[in-house]
Amino acid sequence: MGDDAYDGYDEALAGAAEVFPPAGDPRWRANLYWAWLDVLRETVAPAAPPTQAFQAAPAWSDRLLAGALASWATLRHDTILYVKQSVVPKGAPRTPDAEPPPAFVDPYPEVFAKLRDLTRMTSRALRDMRLIEEGGAAAEVLDGFDALFDRLAAIAVSEVEDRAVTPEDREFLAGLSRQLGDLLSRVASLLSTDDGRPAVDLRTTLVADVMTNVDANEVLEEASGPLDLLVAAVRTPGSDGVFLALGPVLSAFEFRAPIASRLTDEGWRALLDASAPVAPAWTCSYRVPCASAPSP
Repeated sequence: MGDDAYDGYDEALAGAAEVFPPAGDPRWRANLYWAWLDVLRETVAPAAPPTQAFQAAPAWSDRLLAGALASWATLRHDTILYVKQSVVPKGAPRTPDAEPPPAFVDPYPEVFAKLRDLTRMTSRALRDMRLIEEGGAAAEVLDGFDALFDRLAAIAVSEVEDRAVTPEDREFLAGLSRQLGDLLSRVASLLSTDDGRPAVDLRTTLVADVMTNVDANEVLEEASGPLDLLVAAVRTPGSDGVFLALGPVLSAFEFRAPIASRLTDEGWRALLDASAPVAPAWTCSYRVPCASAPSP
C-alpha cells in the first residue's frame, strides 16, 4: 500500500525489529501475549528443517505468513483494551471399520510444542489465581488442548525424521477435526447468556484497528477472514508415495478505513458478504483464483 515509501522507513523498521528478543530468550514468556507472538514467530520462521518439496516454495512461506497475520489480528482483537495502539471443513464421515485415510500435519514440532506450552502457561496462571477449579470444566478443556498439541508435536517429530506414521497416529489424525470441534464447543459452553446461548464467538471472521493516522483521518484495520481450503501434494513420510492433503487455513486482510467508520466484527462480516476487500497481492502465490489489490 506504499507505506514503505516515506522518509526514514528503513530506520523505523530496524528500530521496531529491536523490540523483539532473540529466539529462546525468556522474555518471550513474559506474558501470554508475548508467548502467543512466540508461536507466530516460530510459524513464519520454523526451526525444523524442510522435509517436503512444498516447503521450499515461496507460496508455502506466504501461506504461513498469512496464517500468522490472521492469528495476530485475532490476538489484537482479543486484547484490544489492553494493548496501546500505534498512532500515525469438517472431516468426511467414514464407517468405524474403514481404514483411516492418509493424513498429515505441518511438520513443525516447535510450533505445536509452543502451543502446548502456551496452553500450560494459561492453565497455570488461571489455577494460581483460583479462576478455574481443578477437575472443573475449564481445566478439562485446557488439559484437552494440552494433550492434543503434545500428540501433534510428537507426530510432527516423526514426519521431520521421515518415519512412517503409525496406524494409531493415522487414526488420531483422522479424528482430529472432530476432536477440535468438541473442544471448541466446550469452550463456547463455558460462557453462556441467561437463555443458555454461548456468549463467546468462535468464528474466524474478526477485525481490529491497530493504528490511527489522525492526519489522514484513517485507521489501519487487521482482519481474519473466512477459512480457505489448502491443497498440498505431500510425500508420505517413510516412503516415496505422494497423496493430496486438504485442510482449512486462515485468511488475512489489511486495509484502511475512516476513523469514524471503525469496523466491528458485525460490520466486517457484513462487508465480507457484500463486497470484501481484495486480498493482499502477495497471497496470490497460493490462492486460486485470486483477485488482489494492485501493487503501489
